[in-house]
Amino acid sequence: MPYASIYAFEFSPESPAAGERVDVTLIIQNTSGVPVTVMGDITYAYGGQTYAVTYDGITQVQTLDPGGYLVIQAHFTMPSQSVELTGRSYYYGTDLIFHLDQTQSLNVPMSVPTWILVYSLSISITYFTEVSNEFVLVGTMSITISRQPTSGEWLLVGTRGISISYQEAAGEWVFVATRNLSVNYPAPPTVVITTSSLPNGVVGKAYSKALTASGGATPYTWAITSGALPAGLTLSSSGLISGTPTVPTQTPVSITFRVTDDNGLTATKQLTLTVGTSPPPAEGMNWGIIALAGAGVLGAAGIAMAVTQKKPAPPVPKEVSRAVSRR
Repeated sequence: MPYASIYAFEFSPESPAAGERVDVTLIIQNTSGVPVTVMGDITYAYGGQTYAVTYDGITQVQTLDPGGYLVIQAHFTMPSQSVELTGRSYYYGTDLIFHLDQTQSLNVPMSVPTWILVYSLSISITYFTEVSNEFVLVGTMSITISRQPTSGEWLLVGTRGISISYQEAAGEWVFVATRNLSVNYPAPPTVVITTSSLPNGVVGKAYSKALTASGGATPYTWAITSGALPAGLTLSSSGLISGTPTVPTQTPVSITFRVTDDNGLTATKQLTLTVGTSPPPAEGMNWGIIALAGAGVLGAAGIAMAVTQKKPAPPVPKEVSRAVSRR
């Protein structure tokens, strides 16, 4: 009977792409009737070589009561081919040595890149013969341009060289020359986010801003790939940011938006958004007097001015009042 049984061994995602992180979980159970110290390890192999995973925790050894579990979590970066993933469980024997108890292997398939056809071109070449004084078709050339949506890589498939021949009176075709053609085809389509900035929002006030893009094929679909909108705001799939902010932001919030056109072409852009509070209501006008006293005559060396915010008018100084009355 095993002491350290592999209860579960799994990974995600199910079919990772090259360069993608793969998370692995190995769960070992004490299936004996006594406390046992157990250990586990995980490796992955491809191309005839075996590699160690990166463990997300330091617990690979633990003493378990009967029925207890040891959970080991790790990850690795998917190479450009499928790998074999192996998990092992060990138990600590009375001879003070860890013994291999169980081994389980899994195949991690690499996802096959999908290509999107974005442009195709077919060219027919004709040649004027000296014998029949007619144009005849002597060859064709096809060019296909595709794009891999995950890596963004462009693939060009086609033939650049073509053989030119003509027909003699005997009806035979004779090789004349090979012409290397320079084919001008439209640049691969792209989609670009044209929104350059987002207006600031105010808590309690309705907010609305439509994101814009150009290029590619409409309709566009919008999403957020990093960050989040401030509380109270949402993004629709058509690219409209709307709602009423409920909480101010301490600093500008960075958000990465992604637009996808109807052919699957994508573009991303990071924008910032700040939400503040409403300014306090104005209290009106406040009357004050600035006096530059000179010879005691208002106007000759004194100035009365009105300044901001409304408050009860202060009493006129007696000196100014006497000066006015004497006039």
